[in-house]
Amino acid sequence: MWKWLSRKSENGVKGFEAVVEQYYEKVFRLAYRILQRYEDAADVTQDVFLHAYRGWKYFRGESQVYTWLYRITINLCRNKLKQQKRLQSYELPMEVGEYSDGVEGEESFHVPEVASVSNSPEEVAARHELMEMIEKALNDLPVDYRTLITLRDIEGLSYKDIAKILGCTVTAVKAKLFRARTQLREKLLPYLKEGESNERCRDAT
Repeated sequence: MWKWLSRKSENGVKGFEAVVEQYYEKVFRLAYRILQRYEDAADVTQDVFLHAYRGWKYFRGESQVYTWLYRITINLCRNKLKQQKRLQSYELPMEVGEYSDGVEGEESFHVPEVASVSNSPEEVAARHELMEMIEKALNDLPVDYRTLITLRDIEGLSYKDIAKILGCTVTAVKAKLFRARTQLREKLLPYLKEGESNERCRDAT
């Protein structure tokens, strides 16, 4: 890939080139969700790994590599949005209540599978249509809500990891994520035909 990625780790963690190969697409996907512009996401992704490379010798493995990379990604995306004056609704991090690891009562948002062997062409087409609805609704969310849903419901990170990335409590993550999911469901409702909304919302969520 890039020439400066040939360096090997000095602290027993896998070589940096392997880190890039493993996390490049995930970092780009997160950056794109936040920035919504391909060129900006590509620029930020390269900057993320350049920053990470410069700090690689200081990385002691006390946190997961991906939480470190995602934290850099979000910070650089915030800087990019500030430069473009598109940061009006970015509110993270947010402190709410005490730290908690519990997940009791969680309702997650699951992106449906596009197709399976048993799906008819009509079902596949309906799934594609639903995916487009979800994509548009997700892109219409405030950037902090998009970030949370991406980290939790698309990338599958734990509450604890998200809290570390965002520098806030697990309780704050849960509270904000609940509002993000609620707003996403509300944005999906206008796209659903009358009489199908409940069934298709259940499919989407």
